[in-house]
Amino acid sequence: MDEPLKLRVSELDFSEIKNNFIEYLKAQDYFRDFDYEGSTINSILDLLAYNTHYNSFYLNMVANEMFVDSAVLRSSLISMTKLMGYKPKTRTGSQAKINITFSTDDNPSLITIPKNTKVFSTINGVNFTFVTDNSYSYENTNLDSIVTVSDINIKEGEPLTYQFTVDNTEDSQRFILPNLGIDESTVEVFVQESSVDTRRSKYVLASNLFNIGSTSNVFFTEETTDFYQEIIFGDNVLGRKPKSGNIVIVNYNVCSGSLGNGANTFFALGNIAGYDSYSISVNDKSSGGSDEESLESIRFNAPRNYSAQNRAVTLEDYKSIIIRDYPSAQSVVVYGGESAVPPVFGKVFIGIRPKSGITLSTSVKNRIKNDILKKYNIASITPEFVDIDYMDIVVESMVKFNSSLTSRSIQTLKSLILSSILNYSSTQLETFETSFTISSLQRYIDNTDKSIIGNDTKIKLKKSFLPDLDIKKDYSINFNNLLHYPYSDYIGTISSSSFSIEDDLGVNRENCKIENKKNVLTVYNYSDGEKITRRTDIGKVDMETGRVQIYDFNPYAIVGDNLDIIAQTESNNLSAINEQIFLIRSNNVKIEMIDLSTTITTNAQ
Repeated sequence: MDEPLKLRVSELDFSEIKNNFIEYLKAQDYFRDFDYEGSTINSILDLLAYNTHYNSFYLNMVANEMFVDSAVLRSSLISMTKLMGYKPKTRTGSQAKINITFSTDDNPSLITIPKNTKVFSTINGVNFTFVTDNSYSYENTNLDSIVTVSDINIKEGEPLTYQFTVDNTEDSQRFILPNLGIDESTVEVFVQESSVDTRRSKYVLASNLFNIGSTSNVFFTEETTDFYQEIIFGDNVLGRKPKSGNIVIVNYNVCSGSLGNGANTFFALGNIAGYDSYSISVNDKSSGGSDEESLESIRFNAPRNYSAQNRAVTLEDYKSIIIRDYPSAQSVVVYGGESAVPPVFGKVFIGIRPKSGITLSTSVKNRIKNDILKKYNIASITPEFVDIDYMDIVVESMVKFNSSLTSRSIQTLKSLILSSILNYSSTQLETFETSFTISSLQRYIDNTDKSIIGNDTKIKLKKSFLPDLDIKKDYSINFNNLLHYPYSDYIGTISSSSFSIEDDLGVNRENCKIENKKNVLTVYNYSDGEKITRRTDIGKVDMETGRVQIYDFNPYAIVGDNLDIIAQTESNNLSAINEQIFLIRSNNVKIEMIDLSTTITTNAQ
């Protein structure tokens, strides 16, 4: 008797499963001579192969849904991250700060703007509703007719209310809110005794189990399927459980998420605080709005949040908490005070690059510090925000191309190359802790068009600041990279844009610039074509660290909006540290096109 053929189970495709069945049956004496292509058994084998393939696919998908890295269903991922103590971020309404100035006839002693007072804004042709997050009052002690209520915080969203009647005899009762896009930070829960007894108890959102007992009026929230939010109460062990007949009243805002960012003008319909004559000014335009957390974001943040354990101790703890609780952050850097220059012990420094704009307003920084970090921060460490230190990369590129290989004009090629350079900046730079490499930029340029043969690209670093005019002041500029200084008398490491200043003799001089002589900074200009030093020592430059220090600098005019300090670096590969970010702007790019199909050099500037 033949040794039985083992059935192979490694293949999962339908045709391979069927062929394995046929090979297995052909090895049996009884089925050896069957016609497996034209007989009824072919249909039976199709059915068996289909069933096997279907089950294999199903089990594979089930297995995928059991792991954070491979789950594709949002409900599966949320269920698993619950075990890590992670709750995905819900949609958040953007916030703005406004002032309202009233023109009154009755000279009131007190003006009160109620909570949920509505104002409106239009962004890209779409109307958005903003409401005050609290009641704001102003005591008009001088009984002025013109009264301004300042620093009013408003949140984007439409305020709604929903009620549930508690029935503890129904085990399956759940308190799922019927609206999408609920801003969790606006949720308020009250439990009324009954439809007859209108006494209410306020319940507060619990973010952890600390100090929660059987009589604590707390509630929890969870995301159910399809982004709906569920209110969960305690079980009389951890949190008070509402009784049958209680009425649960939930107030919340339904918001538009990131679509509400960028509002900088507001208006109202009807009166505010009982007055029809008023004007609205803006302190901070709307920002901070975000959409529901994506699956990839949940996959990234959940394990890191688990390692942080709801406390901010390590640098990564701070970073993961900010990314989790402030989704409008595009990039976050955190470093200890011991890494600062000079060192500042007992502090942690935080820099945030927002998704919209390039800086955070003071009110947003305070909101993150007080509303997010304060409850996780340990007492001995003080978080402090630092402004992003943008370093512009000045690019000069000589691009060689063959015009016979393209139908595009030189100007079109130049525009495409500029777009490639700016695309490199937006995708490879413009975040914290990134490095610049000249070779990667050159690849972006070469890949712009098939006619480009190569490029010779040089770069410098530029930092801009606005000096106080006619005021002597010291300035420190840190490039944090080794500067080019090939020999002791080399001139040209540091240069600047133009400004006007008094020389060493007190005479006003125009069109002056800064340069270095060895490690000393001097001021010069040209007179009748002759280069003349006007101030012999206004600062120093450290070639090793890239730190430029300017002393008693008091220009009385500058050319342009800012004064630019430009540094030639030793290497074309650069590193950014701490709160520094590299970026390339179009006004800092110079492109020269050289057509190798002819002997003519074409300058397309």
